[in-house]
Amino acid sequence: MKKKFYLVLICCLLMLTAALPAEAAVNAVPSSVKVKVDQKKGAVCAYNIDGANYFKLRDVAMALKGSAKEFNVSWNNTTKSITLTKGQKYRPVGGELSADLPAITSIAPSEAGLILDEVPVELTAYTINGNNYFKLRDLCALLEIGVTYSAEQNQIQLRTDMD
Repeated sequence: MKKKFYLVLICCLLMLTAALPAEAAVNAVPSSVKVKVDQKKGAVCAYNIDGANYFKLRDVAMALKGSAKEFNVSWNNTTKSITLTKGQKYRPVGGELSADLPAITSIAPSEAGLILDEVPVELTAYTINGNNYFKLRDLCALLEIGVTYSAEQNQIQLRTDMD
């Protein structure tokens, strides 16, 4: 009787597991897009995920350093959240604007909270190799940065003089 009970229990668990939706694998590939900030060529690398370019948050902050749209990035380990502060000078931590994207060893939707000027916000982001990558258009909208794309030149233009 016990064997039959355990067999039924195992079958039920297997059916339940099969019915649960599997988490879709994230397909990220290095993006070949070039980036300019206010007409100056930037060395900002990105990953393309589902047709959109995702950039490392600290790379974007470094690329905008000294501009009218400058912002600082800090990590709050207690709340596991990223804080962005507009108008504050970016303080580099090292490794920003690396010329090459590393091979992906880990990727998952970001679980970090995001706070802009003390207000929680939600943006799509991925943690890739321990760094947070954000969809560029979402990030630019949040930070009021103009963004355009030229398919002919395969180039993104970030404008700090427009929203």
